[in-house]
Amino acid sequence: MLKNKKSRALVIGAAMLTVLAGTTLASVANAAVQPNGSQAPVYIGDPGTEAVYPAGSTLGFTDDTIGFQDTANARTPYVCPADSTGAKTFIAPKGQEFTKASWITSTDSPFAPGTKNNMEPTLSLYAIGANTGAVKSAGGDLSVGLACLKDNGVNFASTGVWFASIHVTAGTGAYTFDQPTVAGPTPTPTPTTPPTGSASLTLKATTAAAQDGVLSLTAPTNSTVLIGSPVVDPTTHLSTSTGKLGNLTVSDGRVLTHKGWDLTSSVTDFALETDATKTIPKTQLGFAPVLVSIPSGASGIVAAAGQVAGSASYVAPFASADNSPVVGNGNTVLDANLTFVAPASAPAGTYDSTLTLTLTSK
Repeated sequence: MLKNKKSRALVIGAAMLTVLAGTTLASVANAAVQPNGSQAPVYIGDPGTEAVYPAGSTLGFTDDTIGFQDTANARTPYVCPADSTGAKTFIAPKGQEFTKASWITSTDSPFAPGTKNNMEPTLSLYAIGANTGAVKSAGGDLSVGLACLKDNGVNFASTGVWFASIHVTAGTGAYTFDQPTVAGPTPTPTPTTPPTGSASLTLKATTAAAQDGVLSLTAPTNSTVLIGSPVVDPTTHLSTSTGKLGNLTVSDGRVLTHKGWDLTSSVTDFALETDATKTIPKTQLGFAPVLVSIPSGASGIVAAAGQVAGSASYVAPFASADNSPVVGNGNTVLDANLTFVAPASAPAGTYDSTLTLTLTSK
């Protein structure tokens, strides 16, 4: 039976990369200032159906709701500006939306990974911060919405404060809301005499820089791996123990450069806990890497063939990825089946070793 009692060292090489040029989705309604002062429409909708609640509806304080700006596509994100460092959903007295100190309650609304996008922010009254009880108790004409912040949440960003007007009943917390007016289609004009001549217009499109992410390795939650349940072969008298390494995650956010990566493992010899002079060579540890999950649609990510207990050789490859573009969240989850074979002459007991996983960029 073996127990690795030492924490594994995680060495990350060439993980921090540069910011390169690219494009980012722009919010389609950032300039559409609403009559209530919101810098874009905020429709209150059902998170299950992703449909707008009809104007005049009454919602309960604990009803789940989301906010979105495009009735044709609830997943059109609210995009915070480049100087923002975070975003919060908030409830504020009507007219105090741009005075952060006057907000009644608020809570963080994280960006989508690698972006400054907020898609379908949660506007459920009961879920916004720690002071929602005051909202339910006092009621009133309020605003609920999403704000982009900078300076670690202290100040407003250069733009990005979006909210809907609500009317809360004191005590019960039930409320009605003012949905933005959904603009109908532009009427087709009655044909007239066709104009003559032509005109040329110059179009200028601006883009924002995309940001390359980083390459990182996250170790299994439990830093001690037990290789146990030893069984002695009656013919060879060898003790064989088995175990699993536990899930570890390679995160590759390098959406621009996608250079690929290599993950290797090294192991020290095993020493008896009660007598460190009694050792078993690391060659007796075998492992078989396993791909638990890879980014959706990804290619070029493979697990190594592994090592056979009794003839293992370290440093050994664990897994690798080629330079195919990162897909989805870029997270690859790995595990390994472990086998430890002790010589017949080895004293029974618990032996300790250190496993080191090293992640490097290609």
